[in-house]
Amino acid sequence: MSRGTSSSELDRLLESLGDLPSSPAIVSAVIGMASDLNTNLSELGKVLSADQGLTAKVLRLSNSSFYGRSKQIGTVDEAIMTLGYYTLRSLVVASSTHSIFRQKDVTRFLPVLWDHSLATAVAARLLGRQVRHPQTEEAFIGGLLHDVGKLVITQKLLEPYAAVREKATADGQWCVHEKQAFGFTHVDVGVAVLELWNLPRILVEAVALHHQEMQMALDRPPTLAQLIWLSNQIAHSTASPWRDPAEQNWERKFAAANVPWPAQQIAAFFNTFQEQLTQERWLFSEGS
Repeated sequence: MSRGTSSSELDRLLESLGDLPSSPAIVSAVIGMASDLNTNLSELGKVLSADQGLTAKVLRLSNSSFYGRSKQIGTVDEAIMTLGYYTLRSLVVASSTHSIFRQKDVTRFLPVLWDHSLATAVAARLLGRQVRHPQTEEAFIGGLLHDVGKLVITQKLLEPYAAVREKATADGQWCVHEKQAFGFTHVDVGVAVLELWNLPRILVEAVALHHQEMQMALDRPPTLAQLIWLSNQIAHSTASPWRDPAEQNWERKFAAANVPWPAQQIAAFFNTFQEQLTQERWLFSEGS
């Protein structure tokens, strides 16, 4: 749903956003600089160093076994060189988003939602890399933000949404129960928020379609929306408290997203996904 067709109920919700969730100046600056490959590394390092929390996470990730470094990295510039600008950009978005998910929530839903969002992001980036998609880091960001509408509704309609979540967790029909209760869904809210943030249209569209299985077209690579749709399915089935116990036909689902892999390749993907998800969870663990 675009802002031009938003319901009055959704308009009122968006008008009440207040401190939810705006990108701090340092985060905005780092994202902008890291998106430009001509950015001076030292200048980017200076801006990043102004945020102690971001600096700590960047150093922690660059020294992790995931990057196989033989010597300790102690400076921001070295860390940026190790990670690369695009990975840095994704890390900054993830760090900023993580702080929002850690806001007070007596229902304890937000930590669960964060873990699912992170799992979706990790799966989307891994899929993107393995199919050589040109927007791999955008896939990570889209996966991370695909359920941001649930975050906003939780913060603004805590008790009513708790009742909706109980029904949706039982049958998986999130949008149906949200529409009945509020007149809009978490997808509508997510799209509206990303538009307010002025994120690229391709990301907004991917979030808008993350519940829709699209018609396969094996003569072309997967779209960003297809990567995020499939990654959401993967996260729900393998790394989520909303895990679907039913056995999945993964060859069919991968093919539906224009990733026609055989069973053996899919099994190898899941193994790598679990390894990388463990790494990312460690990065954002308490005290990091």
